[in-house]
Amino acid sequence: MTTQAKPLTEHTVTFDAMGTQVLVIVASEAGLHEVAQAIDDVRSLFTREEARFTRFTRESELSRMNANGGTDRPSDEMWDVLQRARGWWEWSGGAFDPTILSALEASGYDRTFADVDGSGVRMTPSLRRTFADVRLIEGASGRQVVLPDGLRLDLGGIVKGWTVDRAVDLLTGFSGCLVDAGGDIRVKGDSADGAGWPVGLEEPSEMSANRWAVWVCDGAVATSGTYRRRWDTASGLVGHHIIDPVTGAPSRSDLSAVTVVAPTAEASEVIAKVALIGGSARALNIIGAFSGAEGLLTGNDGAWIFSPRWKMNLVGEDGGVL
Repeated sequence: MTTQAKPLTEHTVTFDAMGTQVLVIVASEAGLHEVAQAIDDVRSLFTREEARFTRFTRESELSRMNANGGTDRPSDEMWDVLQRARGWWEWSGGAFDPTILSALEASGYDRTFADVDGSGVRMTPSLRRTFADVRLIEGASGRQVVLPDGLRLDLGGIVKGWTVDRAVDLLTGFSGCLVDAGGDIRVKGDSADGAGWPVGLEEPSEMSANRWAVWVCDGAVATSGTYRRRWDTASGLVGHHIIDPVTGAPSRSDLSAVTVVAPTAEASEVIAKVALIGGSARALNIIGAFSGAEGLLTGNDGAWIFSPRWKMNLVGEDGGVL
């Protein structure tokens, strides 16, 4: 006599963190108390890392490090993110560069996005230094981060995906899970119906509706775009949060969005941003350079371009497959 497995139940929670809404879905046979405790651990993780890495409070570890020109006692988490950022900087040839904080502020993103109004925005100066000037020293006496005078870091381009990946690690004891932090999404294992996890894709021209979805079982999806966090500047130009490290100004790429499917949320987030800045001439090569990554480009004219490795089915609202 065989024992029939218990049906999976999906537990869904949303909360605000890192300037966005976080969605957590857990598919499990476990009881409500066990799932609720794990989701509380995920919420605590986001709260803790937001407090550590935000640039909008003076008390955060990142703000103190920026103000003091570095630190002699970086937390393990800060050290890990900086090491990962150094790796992505090298991989991207400098297109991913966290030393853009001054450029972000000069373009108008000098407060939380909800408060950005574009007033008093000045033209962004070219960046004089890069992540190559950041010294990460590890020796017998411990770890040290040294920032040159005037150089400050913004780690928002990696921390959200990095946190999503760690959140999924907290949920590996269950049959399946999805963690979505404002579009940086990682899924693992089974959904309740066993069909995989649908991840909606926004149309840049119709942000209110997810008209298409990809179905993912294990992996991550992230979209980087210039269409969401935008504001009018005093100079008459449109400002947004995607800074081109070469110019120190908001990217003028011919792409409005890049969606990347990759093994981790961190990789998806970083590769999507680098590909967006690279524009249509370079984006496919950038995505193709990372093993296991595939991508979908959306041009400023709304046209779609799929990377050669793209194998995901796009499913429409009517159930049709593109």
